[in-house]
Amino acid sequence: MAASVSGESHHLPPAVVKTFVRAKGVERTILISDAVALAGMAPGDYDWMGMRVTLSPEGRVSLSGTPYLAGSALDLASALPRVMAFAGVTLADAVTMASTNPARLLGLEPGTLAESGLADLVLMRIGDHGQVEVVQTIAGGQAAWEAA
Repeated sequence: MAASVSGESHHLPPAVVKTFVRAKGVERTILISDAVALAGMAPGDYDWMGMRVTLSPEGRVSLSGTPYLAGSALDLASALPRVMAFAGVTLADAVTMASTNPARLLGLEPGTLAESGLADLVLMRIGDHGQVEVVQTIAGGQAAWEAA
């Protein structure tokens, strides 16, 4: 059985994420995001799902004026460097936990590269401040977007 971990540290402390990854191994860990619709919005107070919530600069969504967690605004790409730091894994390991492992769990064969094959790829790197930066996207074997 695989372990599912979230990289945002609001639901699970970093030490618990590290323990899960060490106990299960990278190959049996799935990195998830439970980002709510407020993901990508500026920090502040919002009416969401019939509640008044506060989105913190760290991506924590809580019931306004309380310490009670109402969700997270951390997207999966932003979770990659966090799980790397929490669990001491490489970017390749973190991407495997976020892509290959969930595909395998769903019974989907993870993609392979073949000469003359049409690939959908995202080229990423870790930036100077520890964030994941998308360098280039390739769709159907053609460059679709490239960072300036």
